[in-house]
Amino acid sequence: MIWQEERAKLKEIKNIKSQLEQAKIELESAQRPGNFTRASELRYGIIPELEKQLPHDGEEESSESLLHERVIAYDTGIIVSRITGIRFTSCFEVKGINYYIWKKIFYDVL
Repeated sequence: MIWQEERAKLKEIKNIKSQLEQAKIELESAQRPGNFTRASELRYGIIPELEKQLPHDGEEESSESLLHERVIAYDTGIIVSRITGIRFTSCFEVKGINYYIWKKIFYDVL
């Protein structure tokens, strides 16, 4: 199923992020006692390779995707349209709408 594929991708991304975090911690611990050989392996080999495997901002997540690791503008627009009754497309078409107007709409509805 589609959501299982997306879930597997998210799981893989989380795994890469945890490996990257471990490598950064190991880099710090290698630099402290002066193990510069291992530190350079991590800094110039392992860490850049892990960063290449991660998708760049907005590259992986799209509005059609069923699962997201974070809230995107599409999700916010859908929620705003449900609460206010304003069509979703209208929420993004109006460019001059002020933050305070949106805040007032939310507080009046909620």
